[in-house]
Amino acid sequence: MGKRLSRRNIDAIVHMIDNWSGEKLTWRDICEGCHEIVGVVPTRQSLSSHKRIKEAYGNKKRLLFDSPGERPLPSSLRYASNRIDLLETKVNRLEEENRQLLQQFAVWQYNAYKHGLTEWQLNEELPKIDRDRTEDAL
Repeated sequence: MGKRLSRRNIDAIVHMIDNWSGEKLTWRDICEGCHEIVGVVPTRQSLSSHKRIKEAYGNKKRLLFDSPGERPLPSSLRYASNRIDLLETKVNRLEEENRQLLQQFAVWQYNAYKHGLTEWQLNEELPKIDRDRTEDAL
């Protein structure tokens, strides 16, 4: 795949995985489903190299494997059941992302302490960007 995936493409692919309604999910299914999002059929390797896509795939596979067989429901209950499954998938994925971000924060916190950065330095505001300014010629 020659085209790199943008953050928007990755978000759309993760959303597609979260909303997957089939009984089973394979990398081939995801690759083919990405054709509408990306415009080409990416390879499994290119998709699995993105951490969010790989984790969304793993979470959805676990959910599909753990869920009991489909039982016939009236349409309103079926809609509610699908909605609950979607929300559970998103919650699981977001909890995992949050756990990883907290772990990364702990590493940054330790490294800041090790290198003598103060809390004041870490909380310092970002510099303001003056977009109307022009650079003088050298």
